[in-house]
Amino acid sequence: SKLGRACQRLARACCPAALVIVVVLLGVFAGVYLEGWHPITALYVVVQIMTTVGYGDVVVASEAMKVFMTVYVLANLILVAYFWQSFTQGLVDRSTERLCASMRAARQRLLPRG
Repeated sequence: SKLGRACQRLARACCPAALVIVVVLLGVFAGVYLEGWHPITALYVVVQIMTTVGYGDVVVASEAMKVFMTVYVLANLILVAYFWQSFTQGLVDRSTERLCASMRAARQRLLPRG
């Protein structure tokens, strides 16, 4: 049904968004507790890392944070790949649904029942 497909699309959109929020909060938490940063500073650094901007005005000093950031950057690469896969899969699914609907309509016009 249309409602079921709409719910599936919403779930596919919300899952990556929720995952991004969790990953950002994990990075902020690590910055606050491993590096001693203020939460806003930690968020600033996490956003720089996730977007690969890296201004260099705040740097990682502790060994624990260096190890965490190494794993964090790799996890973010996987997250971005998952996000784009989910996004493009949604586009493909919608296009496929439209194509199937058009083909059904054409078949009904060309081969009427009865």
